[in-house]
Amino acid sequence: MCKVGDRHPYSSSAIRAALVLLTVIVAVLIPSFEIVTSLVGAFSNGIVAFVLPPLCYMYHRQDLGPVEKTFNWVLAISGGLLSAYSTVAVLWCAVDPSASFCGGH
Repeated sequence: MCKVGDRHPYSSSAIRAALVLLTVIVAVLIPSFEIVTSLVGAFSNGIVAFVLPPLCYMYHRQDLGPVEKTFNWVLAISGGLLSAYSTVAVLWCAVDPSASFCGGH
């Protein structure tokens, strides 16, 4: 059994140092914080708003009819595709800010 007090004394410090190091590496490699927030928003908002709710609903409600199942699958798949599209668009705008769909940056 693993008890809370049985952890190695330096394990939490090592994890904390690794997270700080990862944050520093991301900050150095990505010059604009706007890119990071846009990327996180483009990916996670679509997943949280359009993919997870219908999938969780179908998981918890096994007695759905074919129309409701189809609607939920269409919503989940289209939400995933749109989330992927917006993620690619953000990455594209990070590489080429003069692209026509980048909002005139």
